[in-house]
Amino acid sequence: MTTFKYSELNDFLEDRFNDIDEISDVTNYGCAAGVSGFIYSSELADVFDEYEDQLEDLLDSNDIKYTDLVPDFETLQQVKEAAVWYAVETWCASALEAYQEQEQENQWKEAQEEQQGLANELLAAALT
Repeated sequence: MTTFKYSELNDFLEDRFNDIDEISDVTNYGCAAGVSGFIYSSELADVFDEYEDQLEDLLDSNDIKYTDLVPDFETLQQVKEAAVWYAVETWCASALEAYQEQEQENQWKEAQEEQQGLANELLAAALT
């Protein structure tokens, strides 16, 4: 679907998100709206701990600091949750964009094929 340069994190998110409607919902409403597997503090802490280096690289590559995510954080858990949500939302936005681009390309190809078919019919009619 889409690819982060962070392969293990990408694989995890690709395995988790396979419904384009859910991906669209995450893109439009964010994780705060409630996304299965990314709701409870323990789930978010587990994801953060598993992919901490890749999450930090993602934040760094987008010039985002933890304080940008949670300006007045009181606990490390708040930072972990925000970092995971940022990664999920960023991945979903990228996945949705890739899906929409593929859909546009498919529609263009279908239109081209339809035009070619009509041209072939007109040519066949003209030859008979």
